[in-house]
Amino acid sequence: MPPVGAAPDDPILSEYHQTMREFLAVQARVMGAYLGGDIRTAVPMVEPGIGPGAGREDGEVLITGIGMVTPLGVGWQESWEGLCAGRSGVQAARRWDSAGIATRFAGEAPEHFEAVYKARCRMPFPERYARFTQFAMLSGVLAIEDAGLDLADLDRTRLGVAVGVGAGCFNYLLDVNERLRSQGNTLWPALDHNYVIKHMTNAPAAQLSIWAGARGPSTSVSVACATGAQTIATACEWIRTGKADIVLAGACDSTVNPFVIHAYNQIHALSTRNDSPESASRPFDRGRDGFVMAEGGAILVLESPAHARRRGARSYARIVGHAETSEAYNVVTPRPLGEGMSQTMRLALRDARVDTDAVGYISAHGTSTRLNDTNETMAIKTVFGGHARDLTISAHKSMLGHAIGASSAIQIGIVALSLHHGVITPTINYHEPDPDCDLDYAPNVARDHQVNVAVANAFAFGGHNCSLVLVR
Repeated sequence: MPPVGAAPDDPILSEYHQTMREFLAVQARVMGAYLGGDIRTAVPMVEPGIGPGAGREDGEVLITGIGMVTPLGVGWQESWEGLCAGRSGVQAARRWDSAGIATRFAGEAPEHFEAVYKARCRMPFPERYARFTQFAMLSGVLAIEDAGLDLADLDRTRLGVAVGVGAGCFNYLLDVNERLRSQGNTLWPALDHNYVIKHMTNAPAAQLSIWAGARGPSTSVSVACATGAQTIATACEWIRTGKADIVLAGACDSTVNPFVIHAYNQIHALSTRNDSPESASRPFDRGRDGFVMAEGGAILVLESPAHARRRGARSYARIVGHAETSEAYNVVTPRPLGEGMSQTMRLALRDARVDTDAVGYISAHGTSTRLNDTNETMAIKTVFGGHARDLTISAHKSMLGHAIGASSAIQIGIVALSLHHGVITPTINYHEPDPDCDLDYAPNVARDHQVNVAVANAFAFGGHNCSLVLVR
């Protein structure tokens, strides 16, 4: 075991730095327990020779391509333009019947999505792709194009695919239910031969793998609102541990339908501001009354630094750390005082070996619910102390709504764009400060503000938490 406090150039310590990160983490816990103190007494928050906020190349993963579909646009360029303009993508129900439902609006994909999908994704057997899978496929095509990747030039045994889904199959199940009703509740004619293929949760990962010819690791993650973040974290570990050079990673979801919205109304989770849908999502505002359901998807091209250098790839940002925890408390309620949230952020910063004072921006989970926003604010104060007052915080859900499983994948793409362009997207509809939410939430107007280090939070129903640390 290397001695605690060994010099950076100590050959024994250097050997340990080259081992798997998981093994190093175990050693750190052992040393911390042995010393009877905090783990940080064994492993410094900032690695010697790197500097605050810079991260480490031996653990960093580059974001070299971004593709997304959001209520504000198809492709990151359209979405980014709307976000920087502080525009809401939420509107009254367009594709679904909202009669008799308490919430009659949502964040739906733009009307031109279908046309772009058909033009750009000429997939065989198109009847096999449900709407949530279509979001992933188009996002994947756009991300690969954005990254300048030529699939034919890749060793596709080193190409992985990780696509999470929260509850996207509900739309297809609702369609089957409607067909049942129209056919006099006769089950068998309502089920076509693509039923299983279309509604399985791993359909997007499977179909994107087949289309790309990706023969490396492939998976699908489903942990509600933290799905996208945990999927991307999983993909980062494949690259960190040498299982893949490139991963197409992200998430998709399509839960905008009467069944899902009515179900969430039953637990009083959604806003009911039917008179003003575009101002319904208002994270951290005193008048917030629930989140807004949305749909969409995002796929990122994640790449090892060595592979990106070999092909001269541009990088939007680097992921240098992440952490996942469980609240182990309540399915829909976080631990008091944001205890689980603060633990997650601390562990992510520790994994990145980034000091709290180096962080300049936090992309909040920011759902526009009473409990989440208050607890997230308390967690930020707990982790960052006095520095919390210097942070810029914003919530993209104020403009896009909450796309459940896809939301944090879209969020991480937005954070990468913020670091790359030096612009922080705003939290719109912030008009009345809440005494319990008293930090700087970048209200209503985007900011030209270059930061070097950002934290992205995703805190889900079920108590699934995930935070990622990104650097310029």
